[in-house]
Amino acid sequence: MEMLFDQPPRRSRSKSLPEALIYEILDGKPIYRKGYRQVLNGTKTLEEIMPASTLQSAILSILLRLIFQHYDDNDYFILTNEPGLHLSKRINLAGDILIFDKKILRPEDINQHYAKVPAQVHIEVDIEADTEDMGDMEYVTKKTRRLLAFGTKRVIWIFTSVKSILLAEPDRPWQTLEWRGTVEIGNGATFNLEEQLKKQGIKI
Repeated sequence: MEMLFDQPPRRSRSKSLPEALIYEILDGKPIYRKGYRQVLNGTKTLEEIMPASTLQSAILSILLRLIFQHYDDNDYFILTNEPGLHLSKRINLAGDILIFDKKILRPEDINQHYAKVPAQVHIEVDIEADTEDMGDMEYVTKKTRRLLAFGTKRVIWIFTSVKSILLAEPDRPWQTLEWRGTVEIGNGATFNLEEQLKKQGIKI
């Protein structure tokens, strides 16, 4: 698999941090939100590091329109706004768009807790976690492997800084695509991000 990101040196963390700054739990270790260091040193507030950029939001809007056209809401739940997943006692993860089969995530399973079953498709736009201790690619690889092992059928990462897309499926080589490549979401839904951004008049 092609390496997309540099690997920064590891650093130890000697003290616990406020729970509001925790983005995920991966292999029993807290993964903090990108920007949490600025919150701790007082240069930013928690509210300032939470919102997505306009580009991230536009991409999510494009993808959601496509997904709703191809996934019948009688058969699927399309969850967004950082839905949580509880994989095990040591692993809680989040995503940007999760597509669930209603046979797996039943209506009676919708409550105030994280989903405890795998999404059929898991989509991420950029890395919202602080990865200084492990590096971007180690984080992406670990998280993707945990999702696939949990039962997710397709994981799609969109990286706006390098204009690339990572597509991962179980028992198949992972693919790294440029934005002009066509990516299958499922159920006949595909996207070419470069083309669809241009249709919206967005030049990146």
